[in-house]
Amino acid sequence: MSAEYLSPEVELDAGKRTAHAQFEIQNDSQAVWRAAEGFRIGYHLFDAETGTLIADGARVEPEGDVKPGERMRVRLDVELPAEDGRYQAMLSPCAKACAGTTTRAGHSSWWSAPPKMASSNWDVCA
Repeated sequence: MSAEYLSPEVELDAGKRTAHAQFEIQNDSQAVWRAAEGFRIGYHLFDAETGTLIADGARVEPEGDVKPGERMRVRLDVELPAEDGRYQAMLSPCAKACAGTTTRAGHSSWWSAPPKMASSNWDVCA
């Protein structure tokens, strides 16, 4: 599975400790991404300092098939921990294979969340 992440936008709701992320993802593979076959876009949230996995986040399915070269818009709400700190979200498309395993493309990291900062470089308060 190969993908390109385009036009990322991240907005922090500091009161709710949630980052609202949206972006386009382009199918750069030769295969059709099919929701009916378990295709999803998901995220993992890590502590940026230690690399510790904090959350295996929600997964979003496409509204329909995404053919090679096509794009889909993705919207995710990322719940941030109660503690201030630096966090990094790793995004990736994944598809369930038979036998309950998951096939996952290379992760794309496009924002991190340091404390007390907000900028156009996808740094947000956490």
